[in-house]
Amino acid sequence: MNIKRFLKAVIILLLLFGLGYMALLYVGYGKYRSKLINSNFSLNRIGWVGTLGEIKREENGNRYAVNDYNWGFSQMVSVEPGNSYALSANTKKGTSTQAARIAAIFYNSRDEQEPVTYLLNYWHRGSGWESIPPQVINAPQDATSVRIYLLALGEHGNHLFDNIRLNELDHHQTGAPFEVNINQPEDQPEANEQRTGTSILKEPSWEYFPTVSPANESPAQETSPEDQEQTANPSASEASR
Repeated sequence: MNIKRFLKAVIILLLLFGLGYMALLYVGYGKYRSKLINSNFSLNRIGWVGTLGEIKREENGNRYAVNDYNWGFSQMVSVEPGNSYALSANTKKGTSTQAARIAAIFYNSRDEQEPVTYLLNYWHRGSGWESIPPQVINAPQDATSVRIYLLALGEHGNHLFDNIRLNELDHHQTGAPFEVNINQPEDQPEANEQRTGTSILKEPSWEYFPTVSPANESPAQETSPEDQEQTANPSASEASR
């Protein structure tokens, strides 16, 4: 009888230990998960908004996003004012001869754009998947959300994106420059000199994609090529200014 009670007590202790360990993992490592919903596009467009950009699949079943130069593919998530975050991603060279870009734009509780924008420009070294190393971005003191855009620089061509990660850091860190150029070729001009209006703060097509609060925005829907062309034309004409 004593042996049965002893075994029962041991089993209960093991169960409690297991539950406690799982709780510690959730609390301790939860912050290391990307704040972005569907960051690897395994759920197609869920979490991502806008009428542009495409979700495609490799032969091995892996899904990824493809986009060219436009501001029509993004996701907005909440942030803690003043906190530091690490922004990184995987990217693969598409048809563009320019860099792949990830833009992070902060907003306050009134859905007003904060005067802080981070632009990560990455020039590919090869034809396979490459990692954009984590860059520290700091939320302004009034910021409550950030919108992440995926796009390609240049007027022609696209790039591929996958595993977009926005991870909250343990403590405040010195942020990256507001514009980061990674693997930039020596014969390439500065990213913000490649064409007029590259900075999103001065982007002509910005008005065509108005800011939408997280409560009111709806997930992007798949559109026909005809609809995408009609949508993209105004942006293209604006960008050519």
